[in-house]
This record gives sequence, structure tokens and C-alpha cells, in this order.
Amino acid sequence: MNKIPQNGYAVIMAGGSGTRLWPLSRRNLPKQMQSFVGDKTLINETVDRLFGLMDRKKIYISTTANYAPKIKKLLPEIPEENIIIEPASRGTTAAFALIIMTIMMRDPEAIVFTIASDHSVTNIEQLHKSIFKAFSHVAKNPEDMALIGIKPTGPDTSLGYIKTKGVLDEESNIYLVEKFVEKPSLEQAQKLINQN
Repeated sequence: MNKIPQNGYAVIMAGGSGTRLWPLSRRNLPKQMQSFVGDKTLINETVDRLFGLMDRKKIYISTTANYAPKIKKLLPEIPEENIIIEPASRGTTAAFALIIMTIMMRDPEAIVFTIASDHSVTNIEQLHKSIFKAFSHVAKNPEDMALIGIKPTGPDTSLGYIKTKGVLDEESNIYLVEKFVEKPSLEQAQKLINQN
């Protein structure tokens, strides 16, 4: 298995309260801190998926002050200085800004990959290949940003969609992105599926 370059970092996004899964996911115990399939929590499974791909010192967690103590307890293998705590919950864009600022102050050459803390992944080998391809592409094209997505099986109004606008590298399955569409209407979601 290829390893991520030394200037590669992964940040697990773990600040959300998982309101779509309420009442299972609640403010005091969001979905990423619960186990649904096995005996491990979703965030523990996410960290495990990154081991073997990169050094644990390069794995960061982005969270809010109310979740930080529980995350530190769940993830003792993650260095405490790698837990980025938002001073106030201001949404994903503000969290990304804090993440980039924190890591770039430590490594100005950093390539940062963010990953959700609450997903279930069955094909870990394919995920590793996709992450490696994304890091490799950005390392060669530092002005670019890379997104990893899956082909939807049907329209869904609670998910985000990547609208492509052409093929960049057919052999590597890399596409140019026109835009990211967050939680579209059912009609929009169906159009996006038909166009991609």
C-alpha cells in the first residue's frame, strides 16, 4: 500500500451533532461517538481506516469544546495537540479555516485532507486508493483542490452532490468539478444523477 507523503495530513471532522439521526444522535452523544455496526464508535472506525495509510501524528481531529473531552477519551492514540477545538461553533467553513490555519502554521507545505467522522465504509482498500490518488494529484498540482465522491444509487435531498464538467484523467477516474451542491431538491438531485 502506498503511503501518503510526509507533508500529507488528514483531519477528521467531528464537530456536528448529527441532527438527522435524532433521537439516536443527540447533543450529548452525537452519532460519531456511537457504535452502529460493530463494537467501535464511528469515529474510532474512521481513525482505524487511516492507520496504515499515514502516520498517526499526521491525523488530526476537528471538534467543538463540548465534544473534546469525550474525543480525547475515545482516541488516546491521537496526540492531544492534534485535536483542533473550535472556540465557538460557526459551521463547516469556519472550522475549515481554523484547520488550515493550525496545520499550515506547523507545516507551510502541508496538503490537508478532511474526512467525515460518521461514515460507514466497506471497501477500505478502494478508499485508500482514492485518498492516495487525491494526495498525489494535489502534490503535482498545488493550485488544485480534490474531492472524493461515490456514485449515488438514487436521488436524496439530505446529501451533497459533486457536479462534474469533464474528465481530467480517465485512467485514474479523475474529473473536473463544476460545483458542489449541498442538499438539493429531489428534482435537482435527479438531474445531477442523470448529468454525471
